[in-house]
Amino acid sequence: MKKEFSLMDFLNMLKKHLKMVIILPIIGCILALSYSFLLVTPQYTASSLILIQNYEVVNNNGDEASTDEYRVYSSDLQASATLAKNCSILFSADPDMRAVLGSSKMSVSSMDESNFLKITITSDNPQVAADTANKIADMAYDVYLEVFKAGNVTTISNAEAPTKPSSPNVVKNGLFGIVGGLVVAFVIAFLIEISDNTIKKDDDLYKIYNIPVFAEIIDFTSSEGRGNKR
Repeated sequence: MKKEFSLMDFLNMLKKHLKMVIILPIIGCILALSYSFLLVTPQYTASSLILIQNYEVVNNNGDEASTDEYRVYSSDLQASATLAKNCSILFSADPDMRAVLGSSKMSVSSMDESNFLKITITSDNPQVAADTANKIADMAYDVYLEVFKAGNVTTISNAEAPTKPSSPNVVKNGLFGIVGGLVVAFVIAFLIEISDNTIKKDDDLYKIYNIPVFAEIIDFTSSEGRGNKR
């Protein structure tokens, strides 16, 4: 027969298995912290910022030339933002840039639909992360001009060596361990309760058979029964 499980039953279950509900989250937290500190290599993230500009270089006669005169059109800002998106794909796939990375990881993203590109390098060495991010930013101009014959790439800010690792997130992992321990404790306690078919009080009989209990037979062999007898 299906056993009913009310809110009061749930609270009583927690009270009955309170020790397990407390111990398992602590164990989960300890395991998560041990994993973060002992098994995961800290990773450091450094970022450089570059500006992608779209314009044509012209001379006084209107012919294309390598001068310092720039013809900037009204649509250049929007075009630069589109170029930035394309460059994020271009830089991520460029073999020369990937050769500089080594074991580091790179992500290139366009910032807020603008013509700014953020180059992010992740490495297990903070100085390597910063140096690689700056090297990629320096290479961006040459890689850009190989594909797009007009425009410019300017470094806005250089990366600095981070002082703290970006991962693992020890606090987040610890919280996950606590929540995981709680879930496991609740599941175990719930399974114990629904698999327990013993009758512990008069109300249990009423719930199962839907008939009232008029009398009880005292178990004189138990400590509780002897106490009632006296």
